[in-house]
Amino acid sequence: MAATTFDSVGNHVMSEEKIMRDTINAIHKASTNGDERTRDPAVQSLKVIAIDQSLLVLQTWLDQFARTNGGSSPSEYAAAERVYLLQSLEQIVGHLVAQKVALDEDLAHRACVGRIIALTTEEMTRQSEVIPDVQKPCSNVLVKLGEHYMERVMDALLIKFQPGANIHFYVILSMSALAQANSMDIVPFLKAILGTVVANSKTVKKENIKYAYAILMARSSEAILDYLANINNAPDPSVTKEHFEKEIDLIHELFFNVWLNTRDLKVKHSVLEALAHSAKLLSSDRIAKVAASSLSTLISAYKRTPEHYYVTLSITQLVDASVKVDGALLEPVMESLLTALFNQIFSQSAADYGKPLTMKNHHEVLRCYDILVRTHNSKLVAGLVVRSGSVDENVRLAALTVFKHILTSSLLELEDKIGDIFQALHGKLNDQSNKIRKIMAQLTAQLGRLGYLKEPEGKDFLEFVVRICALPPDDPETKAALHKGDVSCDELREICGNILQLWSTKESAMDVVLWPHLLDYLLAPDFSSAVPSVMKSLSQLAKIKSEDDSPDFVVDFTNFKYITGPYVLVARLFVLAAVPFPSRRGVHILEFLQKFAPNINRHIPSLWKQRISLLQHYLEKHVSSTSSTWDQNQWEEWLLTLLDDTIGEIGLEEWTSALALSINQQLALYKHDDEVKERCFLMKSFGLVLKRTSGKQLILEHLSTLFLSTNQAQHEQQMACARAFGSCASRHLPLVLDKLESLLKSGSQKRSGSFFGFLRDSKTEECQIRARCTILLCVGQSAVMSSNLPELAKKVDEITQKFIMPALKSANVVLRVSALSAMADIARALQKYRNEKDAPELLPAHHGDLLHEAIECLNDSTWSISDKLEALSTIFELIQIPPFISQMIRCSLLKACFTAVFPGLVQQYYSKEENYSDVIRREVLFKQVVDKLLSVVQELLRQELEQSTLDEIFTLLEPWLQKDSSLAKEMAIIVLEKSLRTFLELVQFKVGSPSSFAPGPYIVGSIVPRCFDASLGVQRVSLECIQLLIKILATFDGHAKENIESMLTKLKALCVLSPMAEREPLNGEVVSRPLSQVLCERIQHSHLLPLIHSLVESLTDDSPNSALGTSIILGRLIESRGNELYEQAPDLVQEIQSKLKLHEGCAETRIRMLTSIRLLAALNSRCVVERLLINGPLPIDDSLDSIWKVLSHDSSLAQSALKQLLQQINSKVDIYSEQKIDHLSSRPVRCAHHLPLASISALNSLFQMKEMELLCESEFPVIFVSLISTLSCYVGVQSVEKPNASSSTTSSLRSSTHSKSMKTSSSPSGLLVSQEQAKLERIDPFEKAKSALQAFLECKGHESAVMIVQNFYQRYHTNFNQGGDIFSDLVFDLVQNIIQDYPQHLPKLMLEFQPLLTLPSVGRRTVAVAFSCQLLKTDTVVDWTLYDAAVENLLAGLKSSLEPNHEDEAMRQHYFDSQVRIKILCLQGISHFRLSKREEVESGSKFGPLLLTSFMDVIGDDFKSDLNQHALNGLSKLLEANALSVEEVQTVLSELANKVRPFFDCGNHADSTAAIRCFCLLASYAADEYKDIYLDQVQSVLVSLLLHVNDDVEQIQIVSKEGLLAILEVFAAPEGTSEGHLGSLETHLKSYSAATFNYVRFLSDLAQHELFQSHWMNLFPAYIESTTRYFQSSNPNLRASAVCLLATLLGHCQPLILVEIKSDSICQGLAKMLLDKSPHVRTMAATHIGNVVVTLKGGPKRLPFEVRTADTSQIQPIPE
Repeated sequence: MAATTFDSVGNHVMSEEKIMRDTINAIHKASTNGDERTRDPAVQSLKVIAIDQSLLVLQTWLDQFARTNGGSSPSEYAAAERVYLLQSLEQIVGHLVAQKVALDEDLAHRACVGRIIALTTEEMTRQSEVIPDVQKPCSNVLVKLGEHYMERVMDALLIKFQPGANIHFYVILSMSALAQANSMDIVPFLKAILGTVVANSKTVKKENIKYAYAILMARSSEAILDYLANINNAPDPSVTKEHFEKEIDLIHELFFNVWLNTRDLKVKHSVLEALAHSAKLLSSDRIAKVAASSLSTLISAYKRTPEHYYVTLSITQLVDASVKVDGALLEPVMESLLTALFNQIFSQSAADYGKPLTMKNHHEVLRCYDILVRTHNSKLVAGLVVRSGSVDENVRLAALTVFKHILTSSLLELEDKIGDIFQALHGKLNDQSNKIRKIMAQLTAQLGRLGYLKEPEGKDFLEFVVRICALPPDDPETKAALHKGDVSCDELREICGNILQLWSTKESAMDVVLWPHLLDYLLAPDFSSAVPSVMKSLSQLAKIKSEDDSPDFVVDFTNFKYITGPYVLVARLFVLAAVPFPSRRGVHILEFLQKFAPNINRHIPSLWKQRISLLQHYLEKHVSSTSSTWDQNQWEEWLLTLLDDTIGEIGLEEWTSALALSINQQLALYKHDDEVKERCFLMKSFGLVLKRTSGKQLILEHLSTLFLSTNQAQHEQQMACARAFGSCASRHLPLVLDKLESLLKSGSQKRSGSFFGFLRDSKTEECQIRARCTILLCVGQSAVMSSNLPELAKKVDEITQKFIMPALKSANVVLRVSALSAMADIARALQKYRNEKDAPELLPAHHGDLLHEAIECLNDSTWSISDKLEALSTIFELIQIPPFISQMIRCSLLKACFTAVFPGLVQQYYSKEENYSDVIRREVLFKQVVDKLLSVVQELLRQELEQSTLDEIFTLLEPWLQKDSSLAKEMAIIVLEKSLRTFLELVQFKVGSPSSFAPGPYIVGSIVPRCFDASLGVQRVSLECIQLLIKILATFDGHAKENIESMLTKLKALCVLSPMAEREPLNGEVVSRPLSQVLCERIQHSHLLPLIHSLVESLTDDSPNSALGTSIILGRLIESRGNELYEQAPDLVQEIQSKLKLHEGCAETRIRMLTSIRLLAALNSRCVVERLLINGPLPIDDSLDSIWKVLSHDSSLAQSALKQLLQQINSKVDIYSEQKIDHLSSRPVRCAHHLPLASISALNSLFQMKEMELLCESEFPVIFVSLISTLSCYVGVQSVEKPNASSSTTSSLRSSTHSKSMKTSSSPSGLLVSQEQAKLERIDPFEKAKSALQAFLECKGHESAVMIVQNFYQRYHTNFNQGGDIFSDLVFDLVQNIIQDYPQHLPKLMLEFQPLLTLPSVGRRTVAVAFSCQLLKTDTVVDWTLYDAAVENLLAGLKSSLEPNHEDEAMRQHYFDSQVRIKILCLQGISHFRLSKREEVESGSKFGPLLLTSFMDVIGDDFKSDLNQHALNGLSKLLEANALSVEEVQTVLSELANKVRPFFDCGNHADSTAAIRCFCLLASYAADEYKDIYLDQVQSVLVSLLLHVNDDVEQIQIVSKEGLLAILEVFAAPEGTSEGHLGSLETHLKSYSAATFNYVRFLSDLAQHELFQSHWMNLFPAYIESTTRYFQSSNPNLRASAVCLLATLLGHCQPLILVEIKSDSICQGLAKMLLDKSPHVRTMAATHIGNVVVTLKGGPKRLPFEVRTADTSQIQPIPE
């Protein structure tokens, strides 16, 4: 837009100025748009323009603002347009200031800035009311300008800031903001400002003005302080505080005396803030005069000010200033001041970090205490001491909080007051508040660290810390009830534990207080919970003392209150170490004992050093008692052994007696429920110590104490008591038995006969029973642990009579269980005695009675599994001692084991246990019961080794072998295996013994499924059972042992294998081979049929592996010995088929079953095949489908079936009937006939078999055409004809054949018909035909064709309404595969397809046309005779059609639509026409002109259908593939271009895409003289292509990029070369992703490219004009892209060409775009107009175009 030479140069310049002004005014108007998406970019454009045209932008803004009608009312004053203009001015001025653009370089700029300052000042003050929308932007503009033009801004503001005038609110705030933003420049004005404040503040009435003045005062004070702090860098170093003292004093007086009493909280806060910041600027006289009174006023302000922070801030600043002048000034108000400050701490005793002002207030109060402690520490400490004794918890807490703070921050100032503070804190040691305890603990730690805790008061503080460590843990309810700020006991315990560890270091001064006084807390009442912390501290202290050889390491036990001797400490610590994991106390106890050993006894240090080291090593490997490797019982045994050895090492009776007395006394310590383990260990230790004691009376007394102190309700304590009695009985058996008898008698005293006595006795009965249970347990342990077995043998009948039998006769289960347990222990002891040499024979008198009672316990359903385990254990122990049991007892015992124990065991094992420990206990219990059960059964079999016993065992086990539970099967098979093995090992043949093993075959048939069980354990044991059974059978048959072993060699090998590290069972095939071989050879003829029947019944076994293995064995037996089953074959086939229908297992099992059927059916194959064809159900079930498949293994059957089925589907009878149109789907209703569909289903089954491959190869053309044409006819067929009466009867008969297995023989015929009809409604004929075709191709081995069919079927279901349209794609893909893989079949296929072209069936015609179409589409070379025939067929198809024979109009229309689809297929086929080699040489084709004519006739002929689109796409394909000769295309090049161009912007996306692609493909034919013709066409569409490159339709965008790239290559290609160098343009145009394609950068690179500059620079004016035409487009995306393209073209236009551009039309067009209805267009226009204006103005281009637009959003297509 450079000026041109005219006569009226001045007028021309004014015209340019007017254009620029009008454009900028339009942008200003856009900046007032209500949509921020337009408003914000418009402001950004103004900022861009303002960099070069700051004066014009500001002037036009002033003019624009002047046009707004401010009016007199607030609504007019704050109109939206005015507000938006002021906001834009704020951003423009801020941008200019930030970019450091000079606004005072000339007079015009200075005048403009002056106008803006005056206007904003005036607008800010024009309305006296506060209207932030207008006045705040004005204030911000002044503040921004004040950064560089402080004097001019202050001159304007000071005019409005005069003494005696009503100063506007925002004038005062503006000065405050200026003071905060530029303190150095405003200080020279503050003297005058503060003087005006003094003059005007006295008459201020409005609260908001007071607020503003207060803020001004605060910011001015801050500015002065900042100025004085940086005086060395200040403009005037002579400025001092005294320059402002007069004004500050006056304002301070006014604020205190008048304004501080305001009720407006906001004003009060600002006044208090101003007072705080100005306090340090007050004169000394003012401070001396008003310090006390001011503080009094401020203290009283607490009551009237909700937010105390501002009051505290003022007080702190004033106190600091007063102290610097004279601390005595605070004396008059010191008491009230301390009270007020303490009240602040009192009200906020716990700092709340969620409230910032509350936190600030808390810290300011503490800061004030730091100031006061320097001058008034006596009064401060005295007040705090008094308040620390208050009854109010919060008061005490506040006082301690202040103590903690000043002891940390002001310790030197408090040196003379430490004693008073210490005494005050000492009085708080017994406070029960957790909050007080927490802060006291912190203070105690601090005093201890500083060395102020000396004896004796230091012990009190130590006791306080230990007492806190002993606090009970918080329960969940207590934790849930805690509020914010509350302190839990867990938190306190952790704090004090850490304090003890801190004090126990070498550097601590507390060792004198801790050692050895801390030992007494181990036994002190109510300090048990503190033991872990105390022991940790003691272990550290003992280590330090022993390593340093400290003189006070030796402990005098007489100085302790509770630890009166070393034996007391030993008893306590050994018990605590038995449960080592609570707080890891065991580690510290062991470490302490090892170091402290010399204080216990001089003989034990070496013993403890050796043993304790091993214990420590074991303990270090475990972190909790839940560790899988931790053994609590073993740990206790080690400790008991160490204790026993310790007693022996000391060897003093007095020491042992004292230890026993100590243990007796410590029994009362462990009374809580969580101390059961400790108490139990103490009781065990008690018995161990009593064993070492020799005094009988002492033993009896201690045993009485031990028994009476036992909690009989806890089983753990009962067992511990029994263990203690047993330990004592190991040396004192008679004494212990006498004591137990006396205890038993004392618990069986006569009861009262009165009613009330009965009630009292009923309450104590349970306790008595528990006591008797404990006595029985003690009896058992005494027997087991006794070392005097002969004495025990003499007393066994007496013990049984007195203790056991009365308990067994009782009705109480617990008592009976205890009696059984005791009897089992006694029996074990008797067995041990019986095994001794020279022991006399034992014949217990009550042996039979005891067994009878134990069996009754097993049968009792109320007994738990654990209780029955005790009964089993007792039985097992009893049957091993004479006399042996009778047959009746043996039968009762076996029945009880398998009918009473087994069910409970399985139920218990599968019970849901959520607790992991419960699961572990359950598994341990299970193993114990099974092992004990096996032991009992084996012992019974040993005692009565007969077939009847073994048969009875198997009869009881057989139901469990068939259970679903793997556990039940495993238990049963294990018991059976042990029984068989025992029988085989011990069986003997005598005269009269049976000659055969009768149960053998039956047991073998039942065990075979288990040989393939999914459980490895079941499988291995089952194989062992088979071997054992074969051995037993062979033994009874008289075979030698060597022969038997040779027969079982392979089975034995199976049992040795260990696959997958014994985690998975053996493979079925591995098992089946040797197993079937053995059975085929060893099973006699008489046993064969029962065995097979048994195996057939097992085919439906719940275990898939078992069913599979059984089917394998069955098949091999039939294959090997089937001739023996000729007469039973039909029955067996029927039986297997019934099992096949029920079978739901693995596929291999079905195959094995079907193989058996095929072998049996081979005897009468004709009848089987005929029955399957005629009576087969529709749809065929799985069993029939499998039978069809297995019959294909017979080649003769397969060939006959195939021939019959193909004849059925190719018959002249229609395969479906067609009815009226369905108006919902607009398709005719078609119903498939029954027989062809059944044939298709049968073919599907047959072709799935590999054995059909040879037939498929030889008959491929016939089968393929039959199936594909049938499939095409089934498109849209969704129903099947209803079955007739005959078929219903057949179905009924067929169903009745399996009535036995399916339980449907009694079903009425009508129900069966309805079931058949329901099945027919679910049949999809098309799916059946598809499956048959797919199976045929799979059988042929054509895998790629199979994938094609599968993919097509998915698309068919997704687009069912377009099934006919997409079916041709299936034919295309299949034919292409045939062309590639089987070209030898093409001639025969053409012959098979040819007759279909003349048929009236649309489906069959579609298949034939698609076949010819694919012959043209393929890239594979085919016979050119077939090629030409295909072209002729397709060309003829475009011009001919058959008339429909339907009278219904809807049917006729459907037929015509089908004809259109056929024509589209023809177009698609013709589009793939290619020249033959001969035709390429001759540069011509007999079809070329005809093809071009056909396409040009279709293009533009019909806009209602898709033919036009397919014609454009087809022509594009021909051009792209160079299928036509160059001369033929060049001849009609211009006509083709003219034919295609109108579709570029036609509005139809598909047509536009096809047209752009077709036009751009013509570029390859632009050679020689035709290049200019094509380039002329390009000139008219280039702008359109550039815009469509950013189209919102992805496909149009892609083809536009590809086409533009092709056109650019034509332009770039020099003479004699094929392509030019496009550089980054090629990268842009090949980027098809919206995330990687940057439209703005692409246009920029294109405009800068030399190709664009050289070929099209002269055409820029025309392109720009064409681009502006798109401003009228109906597509908003094109309009937005046009704006971006225009900005790019202008940004890279040369100055000489820029002159030719009509700037007025461009500016006017962009101005209109700012008003566009599309937000996206408005955004783009507002974004780029600034750059366009700068370019048109011809301003300096300091930055590249794309960088100058970098702050704008990237142009992206508008989503539809």
